Amino acid sequence: MMKKAEKSEIDSGLEIALRTGKVEWGRKKAKQAVERGNVELAVIARNSPIEELEELEYYANLSGTSLVEYPGSSWELGEVCGRPHMISAVVIRDAGDSKFREMLDKEDEEVE
Repeated sequence: MMKKAEKSEIDSGLEIALRTGKVEWGRKKAKQAVERGNVELAVIARNSPIEELEELEYYANLSGTSLVEYPGSSWELGEVCGRPHMISAVVIRDAGDSKFREMLDKEDEEVE
């Protein structure tokens, strides 16, 4: 199941994870990492092609990986990651000092 979060929460979490954790970007890397299930979280841009979104969601469900839809575009996701190009997907292998885990746990509690 894909989760939704506030753009500001994801932006600040990504910025911290980029500095203190291990983050990779790109559709191919994201798909491979989610297939293996060795990531804490995957983030996909809102304007990603539907096939890409469905494929990542499928593998996230199989592996038990949390998948979050980024409410901005792939250009905005690239900008947050400090890259001068579009990024459609980001995987967080190690969240570092970011609060992604707490954000997702809080969201799960609200759903129940």
